[in-house]
Amino acid sequence: MSVFAQEKSITGKVIDEEGIPIPSVTVSIKGTSTGTVTDFDGMYSILAKAQDTILFSFIGFESQEVLVGDRNIINITLAENTAELEEVVVVGYGTQKRSDVTGSVASVPEELLENLPVTDVTQTIQGTTAGLNITQGSSVPGSSGSI
Repeated sequence: MSVFAQEKSITGKVIDEEGIPIPSVTVSIKGTSTGTVTDFDGMYSILAKAQDTILFSFIGFESQEVLVGDRNIINITLAENTAELEEVVVVGYGTQKRSDVTGSVASVPEELLENLPVTDVTQTIQGTTAGLNITQGSSVPGSSGSI
């Protein structure tokens, strides 16, 4: 006697704790390369067997695993994981983890900038960032420097 595990279509919706659909959540079968992503409305569809575990993951949210069992519809609510977002740096062409950024990254506290009597952003950051050289372009008061 042979028993074959049959795949079935699993559908569902992924939302956050406020009930808002989350697009682009990775939905994959654990231990395989089978996967998909949620659409703009948080909806997904994937083929899985009853003994498969589906993994839901997205940056900024805690991953969640669910055993398929006899269900055909699996709706998921993902909880936020703000600690994961603290070390993300937005760059001109995407996002990167702060630890992956090569080159020089510096930040100046907003409180420090608010209390300075300056007219230009270059004057504001001059002397607050190590290794930054600013040269004054003109002796005219309020003229911009070059970085």
